[in-house]
Amino acid sequence: TNISAQLKGTSVKWWPNPVKEYLYVESSSANAQAANIEIINVFGQKIKTLTVQPGATANLSVANWTLGLYLLKITNGNSTTTHKLIIE
Repeated sequence: TNISAQLKGTSVKWWPNPVKEYLYVESSSANAQAANIEIINVFGQKIKTLTVQPGATANLSVANWTLGLYLLKITNGNSTTTHKLIIE
C-alpha cells in the first residue's frame, strides 16, 4: 500500500505498509524543504532518523527490525504528522 501525507507544500509518500524488507520514502516539495523522518518504536524510542530531499526517494532496510507497530513521524518546517507503520 502506498500512503501519503501533505505538509505545508510538501508531499511525502511511503510504501509498502506493511513492510517486510525495505521501506521507501519519497518527498516532493513546492517550497524546496527537506522532509525529516523519524521512526519510533512502541516504547517511544527513536529507531531511525533520516532526511529526504525534495524530489528524492530514500530506501531503508528493516529486515532485521523487531516485527510490530512503529510510528512514522514526518516533519517539514513547523508542520508535523505521525502515521502507523507495520513491520512484518
